[in-house]
Amino acid sequence: MNNCHQQKLFLNSTQFLPRSHGFVYISLMAENEKKETEQKKQKNLVKTTELPIKCEVSSELSKDVLNDFIEKEAKMIMQDKLEKEKADAKNAVEEYVYDFRGKLSAELEKFVTDQERDQIKQILEDTENWLYDEGEDQQKSVYVQKLDYLKKHGDPILFRYTEWEQRPSALNALGTSLQLVHKALQSYEAKEELYAHIDKEDMLKVKNIWEQKDQWHGQYLQPLAKLQPHQNPPVTVAAIKKEKEDLESQVWPILSKPKPKVEPPADEKNVNGQPQTDSEMQDTSNASEKVDKPSETSDEKACNQSHPESMETN
Repeated sequence: MNNCHQQKLFLNSTQFLPRSHGFVYISLMAENEKKETEQKKQKNLVKTTELPIKCEVSSELSKDVLNDFIEKEAKMIMQDKLEKEKADAKNAVEEYVYDFRGKLSAELEKFVTDQERDQIKQILEDTENWLYDEGEDQQKSVYVQKLDYLKKHGDPILFRYTEWEQRPSALNALGTSLQLVHKALQSYEAKEELYAHIDKEDMLKVKNIWEQKDQWHGQYLQPLAKLQPHQNPPVTVAAIKKEKEDLESQVWPILSKPKPKVEPPADEKNVNGQPQTDSEMQDTSNASEKVDKPSETSDEKACNQSHPESMETN
C-alpha cells in the first residue's frame, strides 16, 4: 500500500512532456521551490527619515593659545609664499641664460657685433656658474638684480631683432594711408563729385597734414634702407605706428563727411510740407489731366444728338 501511495503521489506531482524518444517529467516541487526563491530575491522597501544632528565643538584651548596658533599658521603661509617667489625668481634667471644663449647662435646671430657677442656670452657663463655656487640659495631681491643685469645687456639685441621684423609692415601701412589721402586730394582738385561737398578750408587742412606726414615718412626711408641688422634704428616701429594713427585720426573725419541731403522742390511737397510719395504724385498728375481736358460745348452736344446715324456710320 505504501509503495502504491507513493507512486500515486509521484504521478500527481509530475508533469510529462513528450519527446521523440520518450517522456521527460518535471517535478512540480522544483517549480515551487524556484518561485519561493524568486520571491525572496525581491527588493526590500527602504524608508528614509532625516535625523538632524547638532554638533558643538568644545575646545580646551584658551583664547590666547588659539590666537597664537592662528598667528603661527599665517607665518607659515607667508613663508611658503616667499619661498615660491624666490624659486620663481631663480628659475627666471636660469631660463634667461639658457634661452638667450640658444638665440645668439640662431635668430639673433646677425643682430650683434662680434664684441657684443663675446661680452654677452661671458656674462651668461658667469651667471650660470654663480647659480650653482653662491646663487644656490639667495634672497629673491638678489635674483631680481641678476635678471635685470642680464636684460641690460641682452634686451638691446632683442629690440633690434623685433624692430627688424615689424618695421616693413609698419612702413607699408603708413605709406598706404598717405597714398589714399593723396588720391583724395587729387580727386578734390579735379572737382570730382566724391569730395565736391567738402569745404575748401577743410581740404586745405587735409593737405597740410598730409604734407607733414609725407615729409616725416620720406626722411626715414633712405636711412632705414641702409640700416644694418646690428645697428640701432633711427626711428622705432612704435613711432611709425603713431604717425599713421595721427594722420588717420585728423584726416578721415573730414574726408568721410556725408553729402548734405537735397530737399525736394516745393511743388513736390504735400499739404503737410513732407515730400510726396509716388502714389500722391500720381494722383496729382491724374487730377491735372482731368482739369486740362476741355469739356463738350452745348452746340457740339446738340449736333451729336441731332445726327445719331452719322455717328454710328462713322
